[in-house]
Amino acid sequence: MQVSRLKRFLAFWVDTFIVGVLSFIPVVVVVAVFLRPHIKDGYIDVTLGMYTSISMRMLVTFYVVGWLYYCVLESTSRMATWGKRVFNLKVVSKKGGKLGFAKSSVRYLVRSISCLLLFGPAIVFFTRSRRSLHDIITSTSVVNEEYKKPKR
Repeated sequence: MQVSRLKRFLAFWVDTFIVGVLSFIPVVVVVAVFLRPHIKDGYIDVTLGMYTSISMRMLVTFYVVGWLYYCVLESTSRMATWGKRVFNLKVVSKKGGKLGFAKSSVRYLVRSISCLLLFGPAIVFFTRSRRSLHDIITSTSVVNEEYKKPKR
């Protein structure tokens, strides 16, 4: 049975919320470490260039936390992030097995690029297989938890 598009969509937003929460403390630490030398007499002397630098550091921190979240959880025996677990979904390889950390990392990188292009995730709504661009490129699928590995 194919995965519901709605379940994938909702799992994505649950995961996005979780990554945001998990990223909060590392982002605060990165910003605090960066700003500390610029505090003078209790005020922060910030320039436009510093705003750009802070924004980039926050973005990189958020990306790294997201990468670790997705890749560690998808490469475990549960094969799912917490958002996918809520909706009884998991990520499998083309042969129906578990993804390794490296393959999950490639999947996350391709997902990031396809999201920037704004059409990668939307492909789920237009393909019969209900796979996103990152699933197609990395030969993976999101399936229901009760999915059984195909026999050879």
